[in-house]
Amino acid sequence: MMRMQEYGKPHDEIYLKLEGYLKNYYRGIFDYLNIPRGHNKTALDVGFGHGYVLELLEELGYKTYGIDLSEHGVRRAQKVVPCATLKVHDAERPFPFDVEFDLITCFGPLGILAHPDLAMENSYNSLKPGGTFIATAPSSLGLTPLIFGKRVARTVRERRSIGAHELPPGSHLALCRQLNGIKC
Repeated sequence: MMRMQEYGKPHDEIYLKLEGYLKNYYRGIFDYLNIPRGHNKTALDVGFGHGYVLELLEELGYKTYGIDLSEHGVRRAQKVVPCATLKVHDAERPFPFDVEFDLITCFGPLGILAHPDLAMENSYNSLKPGGTFIATAPSSLGLTPLIFGKRVARTVRERRSIGAHELPPGSHLALCRQLNGIKC
C-alpha cells in the first residue's frame, strides 16, 4: 500500500494533466448553480487536492479555507492559493475551524471516505444558517453533483440518512460535455 508521503508525485502527474479540464468542470458547476459572488463570505473546500476549487472561490471573492488528508496537498495548494487557510485534517472528524461557512464544497472525497455521512454531517454542522453545501458523489452515471442548504439538510439529518437533492439525472454529463467539447 502506498504511504501518504509517496502519494504526491503520481497524483501530481495525473492532476497537472487534467488541470484545465478540472477548472472548467468546477467553473461549469458554479455557473450552472449560479454560485453568487462571495464578498464578505466564507467558503470551505473539503479535500481540496491541488487547490483548483479554492482558486475559483477566491476569484469569486470568498475568504477561503480548506482541509485535506495530505500534507503534500497543503504544500501544493498553498502555492496556488497563498491567502487560503489550509489544514491537514480528516473530513470524518469535526472541522478544525471556529468559523461557520456560507459555502462548503466537496468535489470527490465522498467516494473514497469510509464514512462519507460523517463528512456530510460535519459540513452541515459548519454551515451558517442559509449556507450551501455542494459536492460530487459517485453514482452509476459518474460523479453526480449534490446540493443541500441548511434547511434541507436538517430534514435529511433528522432521518439519519444523509442524502441530498440531486440535479436531474444526466445533467452533470450534459454540463461536462459543454466544457471544451470534452466527452464524458
